[in-house]
Amino acid sequence: MEILGPVPEGSFGREISVKSGSETKFFTVSVSPLMTRDDAEGKLVMIHDITELYLYQEALKQANKKINLMSNITRHDILNQVNVLSGYTELISETLPPDVKGDPRISKYLRNLNKGIETIHSQIIFTKDYQELGVVSPTWQSICSIAKEAAFAFSGQGIKFSIEDNSLEIYADPLLKKAFYNLFDNARTHGEHVSEINVSSRIAGENVIIEVKDNGIGVSPVMKELIFEKSVGRNTGLGLFLVRGIISITGMEIIETGVEGEGAKFEIKVPPGNWRIAPTESKASST
Repeated sequence: MEILGPVPEGSFGREISVKSGSETKFFTVSVSPLMTRDDAEGKLVMIHDITELYLYQEALKQANKKINLMSNITRHDILNQVNVLSGYTELISETLPPDVKGDPRISKYLRNLNKGIETIHSQIIFTKDYQELGVVSPTWQSICSIAKEAAFAFSGQGIKFSIEDNSLEIYADPLLKKAFYNLFDNARTHGEHVSEINVSSRIAGENVIIEVKDNGIGVSPVMKELIFEKSVGRNTGLGLFLVRGIISITGMEIIETGVEGEGAKFEIKVPPGNWRIAPTESKASST
């Protein structure tokens, strides 16, 4: 047992590595006492060779690093070319003769060209956010704290946030703040006259329901599911698609339950085991 170092009383387990020449082996070791009535008569030691699994995990980490590096380089190069296209498009527009520039067909072509450039730019930026999904392990996060951090980005934009202060925490991907940000941004962009956004949460049976509600134009019944698809319909884009991707990492689900004309209402269902009550005081506040 010398290889384990100090052995605590009772049951325990740990991972160890053993070097033999140029080769290193990895093992999991679990130790539990063998009892006869109330007396310990010895210890049961179980050792599993996890060298192959360990090497596989390390190889996977290195492969992911290389893929992410290539993605970052490619994204940077594409964005540079998009900026070049945007610049030359602007120069062409400025140098066209007035009679040509005023031609409805030419104006339409230039608008479509600029729209295409903007779409490529937004899609490339989106790939950076989506690439980061699941890269870092999920953590316990305060619902109200994360929502307030996301809301801070909208300061001075004429939107009042009412975010319920409570002690609920959820186990979620570190990009959870980005999910709240995209929900708020979706309300601002597509709600047309949104001036208030409310965030609250409640325990419903074994689940926790997080509600994000605004006072905008709402979502039509036929679009309630389509809005989460990638670039489908008028009120959609990449934002809500990313929201669903972020929260689904830890088994959460999102639906839209608002009434058209009365504002959008998104409900996030957190399953049992992925939420907890932290030892903090509950109170209500507005941001």
